[in-house]
Amino acid sequence: MTTIGVVFVRHGTRIKLISILPAYRQTVDKGSMHQRSYVLIGALRRLGLAHTRLADATCGTIRLKLLKIGAQVRVSVRRIKVAMASACPYAEEFALAHARICAAAR
Repeated sequence: MTTIGVVFVRHGTRIKLISILPAYRQTVDKGSMHQRSYVLIGALRRLGLAHTRLADATCGTIRLKLLKIGAQVRVSVRRIKVAMASACPYAEEFALAHARICAAAR
């Protein structure tokens, strides 16, 4: 099994996913990176979004509705807090997916 490393970069109040790299090498071609991101979105759909409005959504729709949100991110030593706008239409799905993924990780 290959260990996967995820690289995030902080831009002000946003945290941007830069790349998903295998731990055994530092460079990945674009095709391989897209394949890994597709697998991660598929896992998010299968584990976190089952029986929701986004259960049958495409990868692009999940990316647009859940991952590209305007939110304030506060990083402390122990936690990362994400504050979304009260009018965010997919806040319930985001919270449910987060809870399900945390439960699956335990």
